[in-house]
Amino acid sequence: PYLIVYVFVLPFLVRDPVQMMKAFRVLWALLMVGFIGTLLSPMLMFSLAVGRAVVVTGAGAFDEGANPLAFADTAALLALTSVMLFFRISQDARTRPLFRAARRLGLVAGVLLGLWLAFISGRGETAACLVSGVVLVILTKARTPKRAIRPMIIAVSVVSAVLLMLFIQFRDIVAQFSPRFNEGNIAAGLSVRGDLQAACLRIASSSPTAILVGLGADGCDERVGLYPHNELLQAFSETGILGFAMMCSCYFFAIRFGLRTLSLARRLASRESIIITAFALSLLLYALLVANKKGTLTHPDTYMWLVLSVMMF
Repeated sequence: PYLIVYVFVLPFLVRDPVQMMKAFRVLWALLMVGFIGTLLSPMLMFSLAVGRAVVVTGAGAFDEGANPLAFADTAALLALTSVMLFFRISQDARTRPLFRAARRLGLVAGVLLGLWLAFISGRGETAACLVSGVVLVILTKARTPKRAIRPMIIAVSVVSAVLLMLFIQFRDIVAQFSPRFNEGNIAAGLSVRGDLQAACLRIASSSPTAILVGLGADGCDERVGLYPHNELLQAFSETGILGFAMMCSCYFFAIRFGLRTLSLARRLASRESIIITAFALSLLLYALLVANKKGTLTHPDTYMWLVLSVMMF
């Protein structure tokens, strides 16, 4: 699935925001066709070994299935792209009402399909997609980035509270559709991650040298037996304060650059630039959220989302 993400780099090579938006429409159609085909394919099935949907390919680490986290990431990309294009089409008054309604229906279907596939393949990816989608909507609507901060906090808090109440009320039904949301699986996942992260942090803080420069590459795997499923904590454990600061600075300057780009787009009154920049910031937020629940620094997706967002700016 990450091949599609790499293809998403192509629109960023276009300087004209209008042409870039057209390229995104083509790529959205490819995503829809690919995921509809996957949804109807007998190769998409639940894996009892990992309790999530996988695409059985005959090779891979997860019950002979393709990486389900890549599948969930790409599904989230479909949902966020659909939201982004929905705003662009809503502003297009030249399109006939019937065609505009059909496009909106297709984009709503893209949002639902993306969320559904993320839901059956990953907990954190689903939550990160919902939060990033809310941020995308508010950044697109807000007059200035500063004015978007308070509405974003309120909206994310309200959406999180509502989803939590719905989950508590219908947890048995939710678990039937996605075993990853089973209470036992959630508790086990949190317990395992907590133990891994505590062990990595304890070893990384064992000496002044380890605190400064870390344990070295793959140090968590060698000392604990598994990476801590938190890329920021792993950066501190394996590269010390220096590496941790460098990784945080990447996200900080990327977000700062994105917000400045968004302000410039507002001043120029470029609707396409505003929507695309807000989309890039939402992808960056998605990357930052999932970095705190999965993955290792040796996986390419750690840097892929960061590079993808910066190229959009």
